[in-house]
Amino acid sequence: MGFSLFIPFVFLLFVGGLAFGYVVFVQLIFPFILSLSDGMFNVMITVEGYFKFLFRITVPFALLFELPVGAMFLTTLGVLTPDHMKNIRKYAYFAIMVVSTLLTPPDFLLPLLVSVPFILLYEASIHLSKASIEKKQEQLKTFMQQESI
Repeated sequence: MGFSLFIPFVFLLFVGGLAFGYVVFVQLIFPFILSLSDGMFNVMITVEGYFKFLFRITVPFALLFELPVGAMFLTTLGVLTPDHMKNIRKYAYFAIMVVSTLLTPPDFLLPLLVSVPFILLYEASIHLSKASIEKKQEQLKTFMQQESI
């Protein structure tokens, strides 16, 4: 599989991660932060501060959405296997929960809501990695058949 085939998926997943991060920011995190004042003080948000905070929230989500492409790339290089990803699944889920907790405000429900797409992306990574391995084995089999002729 040519590495140029990864480019559209990298772009789409990055934009999807930005969109997900923005929705999480606008719908969940920003209202929570604004509710902390509860009328005790006036909140003054600068444009620079808003965009800096928005950037710090959305870019990690966008980078985390690149998990399937990274898994396929590492599988293509022979560094990662789907069986290994299945074996470390519980540790990966734990890491996803830790990262989700770090990216969201202190709440019980928000890390769970944020971690669900990442868990789905991890599972998709396993399946894509498996498909990449099967395609690589098929190409090797075809090459070996051509060499024996």
